[in-house]
Amino acid sequence: MMSNHSAQYPQGYLDKETFKSFFAVTGKSGNFKYRPGYERIPDNWYKRAVGTEYSIPAFLLDVLEYARQDPRLLSVGGNTGTPNSFTGIDITALTKGVFNGATLAQGNNLQCFIFQLIQAEAPGILTGLYSDVTKALQPLTDSISGALGGLGCPQLMGLDESLYEKYPGYKKNPAGL
Repeated sequence: MMSNHSAQYPQGYLDKETFKSFFAVTGKSGNFKYRPGYERIPDNWYKRAVGTEYSIPAFLLDVLEYARQDPRLLSVGGNTGTPNSFTGIDITALTKGVFNGATLAQGNNLQCFIFQLIQAEAPGILTGLYSDVTKALQPLTDSISGALGGLGCPQLMGLDESLYEKYPGYKKNPAGL
């Protein structure tokens, strides 16, 4: 997913030191140090060759493969105010019954869920950043609508945002978007 693509490694290569450098982490396992503000793209980093770009479907296949190896990677939720207090969100409740853990692994459902989740949450995220949220959303809306077009997605009719209230970092946008 984050491997470096070069003439020497056309399929990509990623070692632990390079991976840590993305996130400003140094040190050995059990004694990692994080240096806030020093996250970066590593030196001598190469994008994929033309024609082998990393697509959203390829990314989602990688996510599913990683999740097969460690299902915790698909956990959606957050901490509830104390260390090690991760509390998951019930996807079925969040999506008002449209998706659940089992259906996300079927067909295009994971892609549909992610795109529709972005579409539902973007207005609240962008409010305060842009004076005209509708104008700012248009490129995203166009892109997502195009991507969802031929997928035959189950239609998400909204999210139960009350489920977010247990997370101290969640704050509903005062504009109600």
